[in-house]
Amino acid sequence: MTADTIHESRDGSVAWLTIDHSPANTLTPGMLSTMAGTVKDLVRDETVRCIVLTAAGEDFFSGGAHMLALSEGLKNEPRAEDSLMESGLAAVEALEKSPKPVIAAINGVALGGGCELVLACHLRIASEAAVFGQPEIRFGLVPGWGGIQRLPRLIGEARAMEWLLTGRRHSAEEAREAGLVCRVTPPGGLRAAAAELARELAEQPAVATAVILRAMRECAIRPGLEASIERHAFEEAAATGDAQEGVNAFIENRKPRFKGS
Repeated sequence: MTADTIHESRDGSVAWLTIDHSPANTLTPGMLSTMAGTVKDLVRDETVRCIVLTAAGEDFFSGGAHMLALSEGLKNEPRAEDSLMESGLAAVEALEKSPKPVIAAINGVALGGGCELVLACHLRIASEAAVFGQPEIRFGLVPGWGGIQRLPRLIGEARAMEWLLTGRRHSAEEAREAGLVCRVTPPGGLRAAAAELARELAEQPAVATAVILRAMRECAIRPGLEASIERHAFEEAAATGDAQEGVNAFIENRKPRFKGS
């Protein structure tokens, strides 16, 4: 086992991705490229219905970009294909655009790029020990993997402005109150809570799940078209066999047997 890697494991139809780069789970271009490629592979795998992103250890989800890699990126062309910038953008895009729900299970500190990975996931569960922040301004930088875009959508413009301009750290409870995370658990209960939610999501009809994820993303980036996007989403889901099965199951008072079509 290397000390600079992304581990993949399976629990039935749930795939777990674990960031593992001791001591602070910092992110290198290679790790981010691996994450992006693995997520895309899991999307193509019909046996996978939900993805959970978490990290090894108890103290850090991810301290953000590896500082040596960041330093090299600042010296060289930041938009190079194998750069920290491009690999990070590929990772957050793969997470956000996944048609299968992605849960972030945040076990500790999530700062900078680590926090931006969290923002790109669809649902977020945090341990009481989790800490969030975008400290880039304290280094004369700004978030580069979507933090400026996604943070205001999740916690509102006023709070996001304060987070981005001060670079301060925020507790798991503050993140829950702000709307960034949907649930806070005791440290020892995080994995079980994430697994329970993942199994529940994995049982939902695949097409309707994918349609909701896509429609919510489109509504966020195409203001003024929300009604049209939602109508087309409903029509797409309603045309599936799973929709007919769901309605019939309700009428017949039985559990639906979704087939993903």
